[in-house]
Amino acid sequence: MELITQKRSPGRPLGTKKGGAIRPLTEDELVRFFKATHANKKWRLMFNLALHFGLRSKELATLRLEDVDRENLQITIRSCKGGRIRTYTADELPAGIWRLVDGWLKQRRTHKQNPYVFPSRLDPTGAMSAIGTQCAFRNVCRRAGITGHSIHDLRHTCGQRLAKMNFSATRISRWLRQKSWQSAEVYITLEEDKELGRHAAEAMPIYS
Repeated sequence: MELITQKRSPGRPLGTKKGGAIRPLTEDELVRFFKATHANKKWRLMFNLALHFGLRSKELATLRLEDVDRENLQITIRSCKGGRIRTYTADELPAGIWRLVDGWLKQRRTHKQNPYVFPSRLDPTGAMSAIGTQCAFRNVCRRAGITGHSIHDLRHTCGQRLAKMNFSATRISRWLRQKSWQSAEVYITLEEDKELGRHAAEAMPIYS
């Protein structure tokens, strides 16, 4: 498997500048992206988890086997930035996620002593690095012919999807395990506010 490596510049990864514009993937880009992961069970699980839960690269890399409770059908995500620890229960998880989990866990049986879902290639008991997840994302993008995105854009895509479902900033921040609902306001754009306003104008009468 050919891998692309790239030096990471100081500061935040591409697309994560504080207060900057978000760059979610389009539906066409998502289809092409996940099509490019079909031959790799690890990548398919990694990036479906990243998209569904809006995982940061470190949260994805350090996900533990004990956090993926196959018996009770729940997954616990531990925020890496002092935010919430949240357990997502069976009714919050798409059924297809367990098929991907089972497929990858069967393949990773050689890492019997490793406590992480995505083990390090070099450390028998260590986790995959956050930079490793970013490199994997870039390689899938290259195969899919996608440019201009970072792995953090999967988190932005998740947030935007929730906003389009008319989730409030508070509910989005809970899903993304953010410290404050104000952090989620970036996903609720002016255009979406106007759309909500149009619905309100139609549904809420004026009394006289």
